[in-house]
Amino acid sequence: MQVERISSVFVLGLLVLGSWGCGGQSACRDGYIRDAQGYCQKENAPPDEDPEEEEPGDSDSDSQVGYHPPGFEDPTVHSVPAKQNQENCTDCHGEQLEGGTDAPSCDSCHPDDWRTNCVFCHGGEDNSSGAPPRDLSGVVEAASLVFRAHTAHVEGTLHDGFGCEHCHVVPESVTSLGHLFDSTPGEAEVVFGEGLASLGNYEGAGSCTNVYCHSNAVGGGGDYDHTRATPGCGDCHPGPESTVSELLQMTSQHAYHMDVAGLTCERCHVDVVNGQNQIVGLDLHVNGTVDVTIFGLVYDGLTCNGTCHSGSGEAHVHTNYTWGPPPGGP
Repeated sequence: MQVERISSVFVLGLLVLGSWGCGGQSACRDGYIRDAQGYCQKENAPPDEDPEEEEPGDSDSDSQVGYHPPGFEDPTVHSVPAKQNQENCTDCHGEQLEGGTDAPSCDSCHPDDWRTNCVFCHGGEDNSSGAPPRDLSGVVEAASLVFRAHTAHVEGTLHDGFGCEHCHVVPESVTSLGHLFDSTPGEAEVVFGEGLASLGNYEGAGSCTNVYCHSNAVGGGGDYDHTRATPGCGDCHPGPESTVSELLQMTSQHAYHMDVAGLTCERCHVDVVNGQNQIVGLDLHVNGTVDVTIFGLVYDGLTCNGTCHSGSGEAHVHTNYTWGPPPGGP
């Protein structure tokens, strides 16, 4: 009896191994073998050997169970071969991933909106925007990310959050031309054409040149690198602590009003910055325009009308003053 029991277990074990293969992996479909990484790869038949005709009932849905390695449904496993084009998904799943002769539609496993939901593929460790997207390397430490300033650009602490279109061509779908399946797998091309930095250049390694968003907003562009600290007022344009020579770089009579009249930024940009030099109007800062709101004065983009106080405390009446110093001083 004992011998019979052992024999039965042994035979059952052989059946299991024959069906699933070593390590518990399901058997590949006919014509495929597993490689060293556990993927089922097509086995090339000898030239003089006719491939066997598929038996009735050997459907794709049945045979595809064993195509991918165990755990392939895990995004950290599944996404890397797809994004790196280590396996061309379209060969089996069709050009639009709607199913082909060898595999079902990707929609059969993924949620309804996966094709247009950026976060579904790109992930996002800090917020629901998908920024920063998961690095393909798997690192999560900020200092090791490919572009560590993603979150600062999207959440916006000094400006309104920038959309992806400022730095990338935004696809309509995961299968859009030039997106997932292109000639540069694993690379997110930086294209500034549709955003505020339309004349900018991405130099790689987190470095940008000639970009409006890091410029003094007067003319030309600024440069920045993602290893630098979050910029303050004086890092892009002259601020309250800047010297007269630096203030002279600003438009028209900034230097006069700040150095001689003793005015501070919030006197003319009250909707953007407060008396503590904190940005209070995120949507009005780094937005491509100069937003001016002056208490007691009407500014039409060229001239000022109304009454204001200079640094001396004396009232001064502006009547169609162009952007410049008042006649006769404050």
